[in-house]
Amino acid sequence: MACLETGFATEKSLAEKMVGREVIFRIERTRVEKGKPILQVENLSVLSDQGFLALDGVSFSIREGEIFGIAGISGNGQHELAEVLAGLRKAEGGQVILAGKDITHSSSLERWQMGVGHIPCERIEVGSIGDFSLVENIMMNFYFDGNVSRRGILDYGKIRKLTEEIVSEYGVAAPSPDTKAKNLSGGNLQRLILARVLSRRPRLLIANLPTQGLDVGATEFVRNKLMEAKKEKAGILLISEDLDEILSLSDWVAPIYEGEFMGIIPGGEARRESVGAMMAGLRVKGSET
Repeated sequence: MACLETGFATEKSLAEKMVGREVIFRIERTRVEKGKPILQVENLSVLSDQGFLALDGVSFSIREGEIFGIAGISGNGQHELAEVLAGLRKAEGGQVILAGKDITHSSSLERWQMGVGHIPCERIEVGSIGDFSLVENIMMNFYFDGNVSRRGILDYGKIRKLTEEIVSEYGVAAPSPDTKAKNLSGGNLQRLILARVLSRRPRLLIANLPTQGLDVGATEFVRNKLMEAKKEKAGILLISEDLDEILSLSDWVAPIYEGEFMGIIPGGEARRESVGAMMAGLRVKGSET
């Protein structure tokens, strides 16, 4: 144990030198009074791009102020789940219900307007347009907002001011709002995407690999923003291949294997060994399904 503690202390010290301040790797699971169900998924099935069944009869629910964490190795259906919930992929069967309304066949725009936020795993290919400025990238989440758009005409001055405000709040390091997104570092690009999505205060947040490829400082920032959204009563679907992240943040943990949940475990009872075994396709006695 002493060796493990020394190793952790060394890693922590190195990380703090990188970001210039104290870094907290282990985030305490914040207790928030749960609200009403915001998302209900019933017997959902989805096909992959190759036409195979990627998700096979998955059912679960998320309440306001709750993080539902999906733990799995890449390629087990979690990416397709994020896309079908965001309205970017067709459901082959089952239902998706948001705040009591069936949105199974609703468009992505309709879902945005109902309060669904999506942080995609592909921050360059899907989450941003590299040749667009920060203002134009922020605009993508606000072009239908009556506060900055009227009869299809955008108020560029309001959008620019909004961009300046949320870029400052989220600490996006860029020379100006006119900077192209492709000139940002990975961490700053993820901050921009977070700013664009979270500034609309989503009721349901789909966070797909939100810290993948980020340095320790950016990772800490993203995780803290997820916890802030939880405190503001957002229901959060967290998809991550970092088991420590899932175990430290989630109120419920669902290990996924070949398109099926191997169980749904209360976050406080989830253990690394059992969750890891379930990610490999083993069913563990006592897990809730």
